[in-house]
Parts: sequence; C-alpha cells; structure tokens
Amino acid sequence: MNSILKTRRRFLRVAGAGALLAPFFDQLQSLAATNAVPHKVAFVFFPHGTPNTSGYWPGEGALGSLTGVLAPLQAHKGRMLIVGGLGAGLEKGYGHQGGNTAVLTGRGSSDKDGGFYIPRSPSADWLIARQLKQEPLVLGQKVSSGSRLLISWSEPKQTGAVTPTNDVGEAFKRVYGRSATAGTCTAGGGLSAPSPATMAGDVNVLDVVAEDLKALKAALPSFSRSTLDDQLDAISDLQTQAKAAASTPNAPTMSTGGGTSEGCYAAGTSDFYQRSNYMADLIVAAFQSGTRRVSVFQQGTASGDSFSVPGYGGYHGEVHNLSNGTVGDLTRVTKMQTEVFKDIGYFVDRLAATKDMAGAPLLGSTLVYICTEFSPYGESSDPHNTGSGLVVNLIGADDAFATTGKAISVKGSVGGVLRHAAKYMGVDVGAGLSADDIGKFEALPGIAK
Repeated sequence: MNSILKTRRRFLRVAGAGALLAPFFDQLQSLAATNAVPHKVAFVFFPHGTPNTSGYWPGEGALGSLTGVLAPLQAHKGRMLIVGGLGAGLEKGYGHQGGNTAVLTGRGSSDKDGGFYIPRSPSADWLIARQLKQEPLVLGQKVSSGSRLLISWSEPKQTGAVTPTNDVGEAFKRVYGRSATAGTCTAGGGLSAPSPATMAGDVNVLDVVAEDLKALKAALPSFSRSTLDDQLDAISDLQTQAKAAASTPNAPTMSTGGGTSEGCYAAGTSDFYQRSNYMADLIVAAFQSGTRRVSVFQQGTASGDSFSVPGYGGYHGEVHNLSNGTVGDLTRVTKMQTEVFKDIGYFVDRLAATKDMAGAPLLGSTLVYICTEFSPYGESSDPHNTGSGLVVNLIGADDAFATTGKAISVKGSVGGVLRHAAKYMGVDVGAGLSADDIGKFEALPGIAK
C-alpha cells in the first residue's frame, strides 16, 4: 500500500502523468486496502417493452434454456436474476414518454416541460455517480437531436435530459477526453489507457519514478502488472510524440497504446452491430481503467426515433404502431428485438471476457441492469400500458443477489430494485436525498444477499 501511495505522489508531481494514471491508482489503492475491486453498474435500456411471448419474462422459477430475446444471454444464465411484477407508479395513458421518465427513477410523473413528460427527480445513474464524484457515461443507439424520450436525467426538467451518442468518434472522446487517431481498424480490439492531450517538457516520467515502479510491480499480481505496463507504455508514447510535436510545424495527433481499433472510432461506421459494439467496448474500457464506474447503454428511445434493425424496417415504425388492441405479429417483434439483444449480449460477453485489476472477470464486479419502459403485452392488449408488471433483468455482480439463475415475482416498485443497485455501489440513497428520489422506496425482498 505504501509503495502505491508513494508512486502515485511522484506521478502527480511530474508532467501531468497523474491525470493519466489517477483512476488506475485509485483502483490499486482500493484493492490493496479492501482486497476488493471497486463496483460498477451498467444500466441497459431497450425500447417498447416486450411481447409476453418474447421470453423476456419466462415466468417464476429456475431458468431453463433462454429463448427469444434472452437467447443471446444464455452463457450468463447462472449470473442472472429476473425480477417481475414491478410497478413504476404509472397508469395507462402516460405512454412512452411517461415510461421513459420512470425507468431509472421508479416513479411516474404528470409534470411536463416543453410538451414532454419530465421526472420528479434525477435518475438513479446520476444519483449514484454524483456520490462517487463523477458523471455517468451515457452511450447508445440513435437518438434524435432534441429528443426528451430519454432515461438518464441529471435534473428533473427538460434541460436535465441526457442524450446518448451513437457517433463513435464522440463516444471515444467522452471516454478518453480527446479525438481518436486515424489508423488501421480492428473491430472488437478494445482499448486500455485513457490519456491527456499532450505531455509537455523533457522530463522522462518513467525515469523519475523507476525505482518506485519496480517496487510497486513486485507487489502486484501478474495481471495488474501487465495492466500497469499498458498504462506506462501509453505515457511513453505520449512523451515521444510530445517531443516530436515541439519541433514539427504540423504537430502529430497524440495517440496512446490503445490498440489499432482506435482507428475505427476515427473512421466511424454505419454498421448497426459494429457501431453498438464499439459503444460496448468503450464502456468496458472505462470500467477496466477506472475512469467511470456508472454507465447508461441506451438502445434508442421509445418514441420518435427509427433506427434500422438488420433484416427489418425502422425499429420505431414497426413496433410503436402496435396499439389500440391490435398488436399484430408478435413473433416478428420478438425477432426484431432479438437483434437489439445481440448487442446487449455482446456487451455482457465483453464484461465477462475482460479482466479487472485483480485478474477476475469484470462482470463479477459489475451489476448489469437491463430494463424497458412497458410491461409485457399480448395480442389483445395495448402495449402502451405502463402500469404494473414491469420486468428487470439483473446480471453479474458476484455475491450481490440472494439467488441467481431464476426469475422471481416481487410485489413492489422498480424503485426498490434501483435502491438495491445503489446499495451495491455503496450509495445509501435513503440518507440525505430528497423524498422524490429512489430513496423513498423500500428495498424489495428476495433480491439482495
């Protein structure tokens, strides 16, 4: 622990390196002090609810083979707890807009601002992230400029709606604080070290702290040593390029040891899966490096946006029109939504395949919270019913749940599940927050260990 603190202090004093490695050292200190990697939470949203034949709510009991929309998550069935029968404080008639305001607040609202429903409190991602002294990372599929049909709210008014980006270059910038460097594109390559834009001066940061680093690496487990090497390689690359920039009229763009896939973000893509998978890669990279611990992965809005699902027409146009008691082809809707869940499955797969600072899968210290704004609907029902019966799918998080590999029905509010998520992140939402936020809900039985 002393070697970590000593090395960190040296980096903080030298050439801006502290900004690059601060999150890394935060994780090391936590691991040394508590023998535990810091927890992360990813809120994942898909729009328009689900048909009751989609497999999203399989019924109470042990989970068998996952079908329909959940099929892409089959590998993670043993880590899964599906919670159904939840209310969101909404009655029929609020529609998509009201449902979106309640997804991460657990409470309906009849308040409007500029013609859109708005929540009565910030959403859970912001409540948690602010107590961790950071902002949530909000990425996702297409969302129209100016749309307020969103789930992440920094404050309960129109200006508080947080728009996710589906532009891969902008998403990269949100994680790394700079634009990606053009180059060879290797899809799914992942990224590692966050970086500052420049590192000025002739001071060799690595030479200055060489002995400290030698002692620190000797005290770390093998995976943490390799991760530290990745971070230090990034510093070395930046120093080399900073010196070149000082003597070159057209200064080269700063780059890091983030891997050849960085060029994918510079080039962009219109491919449905590739674009969404890049967003997943960036969230995983942010979680691994410690730059963020709260994210929102929003797969489009519930109304007003129509992104193209491979093999089908516009997602919004096909699914939103299921109303007035004439729902239509539920099998087709399930197939469309399964395409969206392939992206969600990729995200969870990446969390399971990527190691944290202790060398364990990131998924073991990450709560993945998958939600939508409607209760499951049938052929004779109106899918605009946003009342009781909501379902939340929880994945990951070693030792967080009382039981896994099953579905349970719990009488209560989705706000109670959000309170569990906050508690997992070490945030007591019942203390010092307003009566309008998720702290007002009772924790629900059968969820937390």
